[in-house]
Amino acid sequence: TSFDRPNLYLEVSRKAVMVDDLKDVVPDDGSPTIVYCSTRASTEEVYKVLLNQGLKCAVYHAGLSLEVRKKSHADFLNDRVQVVVATVAFGMGIDKPDVRRIVHYGAPRDIESYYQEIGRAGRDGLPASCRVLYSPGDLRYGLATPIAVLRGSVSQKVPQYLRNGPNFGAG
Repeated sequence: TSFDRPNLYLEVSRKAVMVDDLKDVVPDDGSPTIVYCSTRASTEEVYKVLLNQGLKCAVYHAGLSLEVRKKSHADFLNDRVQVVVATVAFGMGIDKPDVRRIVHYGAPRDIESYYQEIGRAGRDGLPASCRVLYSPGDLRYGLATPIAVLRGSVSQKVPQYLRNGPNFGAG
């Protein structure tokens, strides 16, 4: 799959109330959707909300037995469920070209993971949407962490530069 993916539509919005947030997450047309969550607990919570909405869905995270994970994987690939709610443990070996929506319920861990995870959508070249639902608290861990590290690094180097001054043609 190419780096240039004009068929992917990205959207970001803040979380409000989980039940309300997840109402519009899954397309009405029954097309395949992956909902990524950052923890096992949030995966289970989102899974239960979607089940209560009457959706055919599966759950996948490393805390489940191998048998349950294999069944969730197979059910999704074979269109027995419309949605899989998962941690990043779900993804390897997912070659399903017709995934129409990727949702991150919480900020992704880092930009590389985000790119890889949204890359599972629209592999057939048809339009697909990728949505991030986040809260300010999510940013303490996800994508904001590298920014905070960079900001700290820059703030240490700038004062040092100002103390020492530029070294143009010294000698």
